[in-house]
Amino acid sequence: MMSKIEEKNFTETFDRYFVPLCQYAWVYCKDQEQAKEIVQEVFIKIWEMRDKLEIQGAISSYLYQTVKNRSINHLRNGKRLSIIYNLPEEVMEDGESLPNLEAEHLYHAIDQLPERCREIFKLKRLEGLSYKEISIRFSLSEKTIENQMGIALKKLKESLTIIQNQLGD
Repeated sequence: MMSKIEEKNFTETFDRYFVPLCQYAWVYCKDQEQAKEIVQEVFIKIWEMRDKLEIQGAISSYLYQTVKNRSINHLRNGKRLSIIYNLPEEVMEDGESLPNLEAEHLYHAIDQLPERCREIFKLKRLEGLSYKEISIRFSLSEKTIENQMGIALKKLKESLTIIQNQLGD
């Protein structure tokens, strides 16, 4: 059991496990850069929570389980995005099947939505909240939330049609 993570222990752990954890994450996401990002995020989170985090058992078990969970979440989010955008799942799962830029374009299209529209879209489609839950959060009517989702979907469809046409060229 680790009650507190010291900088020296953290550095040693990072040096020892970073490469094997990247290889482990790659098994799930099949993208070397994404695997590195997942592992880096795990270590960043551990460092940020070092004063509060208590790891029961072996640190290696904790690291591998955390990387596995993050990798699976990455895949789930990719599938969710592919459904949202009506694109093949492999676009989101395997960066080598289509240009890596496509996922960036998808995120960019979301980021270009008006602020409130973008927030509502993310809550509905990425976090799975209902119109009612979102309406309570923003103190707006469910109909307003529904209208904002319609606007978001229309704008995203337009943006993604342009992107798909450009990729097809």
